[in-house]
Amino acid sequence: MEPTIGKATQSDMDAIEVWLKDEHERSIEDCFFCNLPEIRHAYSQGRLLVLHDPESGEPIAFDANGILEVRHDKRGKGYGKQLVEYCIEKAREGDRCVLRIQCAPSSSKGFWKKMGFTLYSEARPECPPEKMDCAFMLLEKQHPLSGPKVPVIIYVCDECDNPLGEYPLSLWGCWTDSRTILLERRIIIFNPVMSRGGDPCVRIVVDEKEIYKEKAKREGAKEIGVNCVARDEFFIDMLRVDQ
Repeated sequence: MEPTIGKATQSDMDAIEVWLKDEHERSIEDCFFCNLPEIRHAYSQGRLLVLHDPESGEPIAFDANGILEVRHDKRGKGYGKQLVEYCIEKAREGDRCVLRIQCAPSSSKGFWKKMGFTLYSEARPECPPEKMDCAFMLLEKQHPLSGPKVPVIIYVCDECDNPLGEYPLSLWGCWTDSRTILLERRIIIFNPVMSRGGDPCVRIVVDEKEIYKEKAKREGAKEIGVNCVARDEFFIDMLRVDQ
């Protein structure tokens, strides 16, 4: 039998509290009892996912907004991997751009890297101590092109003109109507550690013509197709351009 995964019920939440308290009292290493307030909050938001034992039906693993734990006596059986893969798939279905997690304990960093996550400390050399155990995954998205193609270059930097990520990016777009360009793939603008340079800035060049150069959070960026998810997270699927 395969384990089932879904949103936690009150019965699941009660069972999780019992096992976390038990692990805490037995001084089990890597127990998440200290995260109980965050886990309860995730449950109240309807964002606590649980994986149920295929035989007993009991919850034996959970994900609470990026805090993941497998019950101590069920570790090493692949349940954590199954739960993470489920969360990634659901995030894609929900059109999410970035997944963020906390690598707790620190020894779990290898697991998260195998699952495709990037450590904040590897993405940004100036990563502060409080972010050293955090990681993220960019959820890429492809767009099939079927119209006349046009070259697009996107530059992203901080306010001090320091490049962020692998920019500049050269890619193709295609006209879907007289003023809309669909990009061949989603562009995700994400600064995992906001540097002293502050807000990310974006410069967009279409067919060798600059159409925007300012902060990604500006209203003008929104009008041209830069979507704001959070202060450090933006994405572009299409551009609105006046020819």
